[in-house]
Amino acid sequence: MDKKSLRLKLFSLLCQFESIKTDKGELVVDKTLEEGVEAYIGENPAEDGEYVLEDERIVVIKDGKVAEIKEKEVEEEKVEEEEVKEDVKEDVEAEEVKEEEVVEEEVKEETTEEEVDVEALKKENEELKAKIVELEEKIKELNEKPVDVPIDQTVDGSGNSLFSDDKVKRNPALRYFQD
Repeated sequence: MDKKSLRLKLFSLLCQFESIKTDKGELVVDKTLEEGVEAYIGENPAEDGEYVLEDERIVVIKDGKVAEIKEKEVEEEKVEEEEVKEDVKEDVEAEEVKEEEVVEEEVKEETTEEEVDVEALKKENEELKAKIVELEEKIKELNEKPVDVPIDQTVDGSGNSLFSDDKVKRNPALRYFQD
């Protein structure tokens, strides 16, 4: 084997392993980091325990193999998410209480305004009732008076008959009111 083919073979073998930096040293695993693959530190199988990776994931080793990969960020995010949810819930509850207080104040103000408005409306209603009675009396008076001019002789302000031949020509509907 020449140098070039030896390098290629060595390179392909090295590519089958992944080297990962941890808090306890360089962890080497078969191909990729996943559960069930063998793990080494140097040439020896990795000791049982937890290894913290640079990306803050935690690799649990048992019997020289990757037993579990824990996502530390997810746990922190869940805690943060729960804290945020609690904060938001508290904020929402506080806002609801404030809104209820504002609504109560507005209802009280509106009630006072409505009471004033109701009194004004009652007064206006009584005035309108009085005007209606007055107008009904005038209508009775007018109905009791005889009409001085018969309808066919009624004239408009110009002295012309309302139903003159000229007006009937311009407005044919008036012919029904002629004699």
